[in-house]
Amino acid sequence: MKKVLLIHQDSILHYRVSIYNYLSQYLMKRNFELEVISNEIEIENPFPVNFNFIKTKLTAVNIFNYVIKKKPDAIILFVNLKNFYLFPVILIAKIYGIKIIYWGHAIDLEDKNNTVKNLIYSFEHKLADAILLYSDNLKMHVNKNLHYKVFVANNTLNTTTYERTIPSREEIFLKYNIKKTRNIICIGRIQKRKRIYDLISAFRIISDIDLGLIIVGSDPDGLLNKIEKGNIYKLGPVYGEDAIKLLKLSYLYCLPGHIGLSIVDAFYCGLPIVTEDVDHAPEIMYFKDGVNGFMVKKGDVNQLAEKLNLLLTDTTLRSKFSKNAKFEIEKYGHISVMCQGFFNVLDFVFQN
Repeated sequence: MKKVLLIHQDSILHYRVSIYNYLSQYLMKRNFELEVISNEIEIENPFPVNFNFIKTKLTAVNIFNYVIKKKPDAIILFVNLKNFYLFPVILIAKIYGIKIIYWGHAIDLEDKNNTVKNLIYSFEHKLADAILLYSDNLKMHVNKNLHYKVFVANNTLNTTTYERTIPSREEIFLKYNIKKTRNIICIGRIQKRKRIYDLISAFRIISDIDLGLIIVGSDPDGLLNKIEKGNIYKLGPVYGEDAIKLLKLSYLYCLPGHIGLSIVDAFYCGLPIVTEDVDHAPEIMYFKDGVNGFMVKKGDVNQLAEKLNLLLTDTTLRSKFSKNAKFEIEKYGHISVMCQGFFNVLDFVFQN
């Protein structure tokens, strides 16, 4: 049984807990014992912690002591450059002959043109025994000479924990005071880069008094404060099964800017997506324009409204896109596909 230590920077968010639960069992069946070390687990986490979790303040000294004591065979680094313990940990791993696996985006996608950062990431890639990326399209950020040791674990969510039953429309709509039965939904933290104002403008262009817009997510900057409610339902943050129920009871998903993991839940629930041609997170890999959704020109709210209205009115097309969305996430975004990527990279480093 090979021992694998995953160093998770900062705190472990709730959805990662569910992922690590599944990943731990998946690897255990393949003779890998996973331990995850981090500062803490998010307080609001609703999931049981069924993986080996070590809570400690992540410093070079604390990690050194743990590594020397436990002697893992491999270390997976889910650690950004901002953490000063990163390279000291790599050094101690090299000294003790421990395999190092980088896991992440390859670079800082929010600062992708930073030459100094990119050089440091490139150095880290060279030091690592293998590189594990969120998606295949991130390979462009890794030197081609290192592609032989690059693997992909499609970033996703653990949808195996979701309820399979059809939710009660009356119950969930009553709970959130939603009056319209036909709704476009948007879920995610409300930020400027999400381009929520484009969605609201497009929604208002569609002349359908029976249509509602559900916006779910925290709004720390108050971007929605001046938006009148009417047919727009500002629910604030909603998590867990209620969020899935709201998705299942909606017609379409629309997030004009920076789609991330929310695409997994939307496609799992069979919702076609309409978005804009902007920089998205790696999870946009699941999106296929004209197959499971539409992508329009950045800032073109008229075209955004047109595509939304098309999918709202064309039942046949919406049903086709819905089936395609479910197929995409089941085939390429299932948690087992992500875990297979972890197994592949571990198998590689120990074979070499």
